[in-house]
Amino acid sequence: MSYKSIQSLLPVKEKAILLDQVEGLNRYLCILPNDELESQFGDLEEFTKQGFAVVGYEDVLGDFVGVDIIKSGQLLIVNHETLHVEERLNLTFDELMRKD
Repeated sequence: MSYKSIQSLLPVKEKAILLDQVEGLNRYLCILPNDELESQFGDLEEFTKQGFAVVGYEDVLGDFVGVDIIKSGQLLIVNHETLHVEERLNLTFDELMRKD
């Protein structure tokens, strides 16, 4: 999935999507609009060098929500301190944005 196609799918305002529950608490993926990404995460090019595009954050630990730009467009949970991929979700960014 290209970075341009990811940008075209970003919401106009922040979108929180229920992912699952952790120890009885709802876990959301918060997808940010294009104009908020750089102010929240700084230089977005740093992330693309790591093979993913950052599109938001996960609300339990505050880790980044990324999209694999090298392979399938798969959603990733990326550690906000180390930029290490912590989790690969069985969902693509395109599928997530079609969810309501």
